[in-house]
Amino acid sequence: MRKHGTSSMPGSYMKFVAAVVEQLPRDLDAASCQKWVDGQAGLKRVLRKALMPDSLVMNPVNNLIDAKLELWRKYYHDHHGIVLDLGSVRIPAKQDGFDHLIVVAQRLTLNRMVEVGRKNYKLWLYREDLDRVVTDNDRMPTETYAIWVRDRQEADEEMANLSAEDVWAKKLTGETLLERLIHGDEEFTRIGHHLDHDNVTLCTGSRHLVGDVPGVGWSRGHRKVGVGWARPGHRYAGLRCRLAVL
Repeated sequence: MRKHGTSSMPGSYMKFVAAVVEQLPRDLDAASCQKWVDGQAGLKRVLRKALMPDSLVMNPVNNLIDAKLELWRKYYHDHHGIVLDLGSVRIPAKQDGFDHLIVVAQRLTLNRMVEVGRKNYKLWLYREDLDRVVTDNDRMPTETYAIWVRDRQEADEEMANLSAEDVWAKKLTGETLLERLIHGDEEFTRIGHHLDHDNVTLCTGSRHLVGDVPGVGWSRGHRKVGVGWARPGHRYAGLRCRLAVL
């Protein structure tokens, strides 16, 4: 039995820790240091990948996350001209059934997503200048972040016939408009199909300046992605929230 106040770590491990500390760069600025302090899950991922590469074979979840992050690196590089450092991004704990990772790049805007989307497909907006009219969002990309959603072409069938007010009352977390636009654009550029052919994603994480809730869907008849609005209490089977895991 170890005595109170003494370490149970083997001496070799403590020497290894001391060696790592000794080799840490001394010229990291305060912002970079704080970034790693705030993103310790990412720090753990980077260290394990560097120090224990063979362990990744034994951890399918880590492999899955790394593969998905690589897809997001490619998406932002190819379609936004952004080089993302995703090493320190906090990845939420994965829940069963939520298999699609969405990465939202720092400072990305709704108007930028409209500009990018219109390079590849028709995008109709009930109101232009989304940055001006969508004034209330549950999450903003003050830093790069990630969420998990269900990997489905259609919005969550479990959320059918639930209005935004119903979702809020149940304290459920839904995609914001920005997250839905990123979700749809990345999916289209990667595999060539649009989300919500038969339904509309109700973006309960965002609100219009008059209190309405954005909705996004694909119109096969007009062959375009559309962004419209619904009253907070409006509900029908095809208007569905996409739940998000933070």
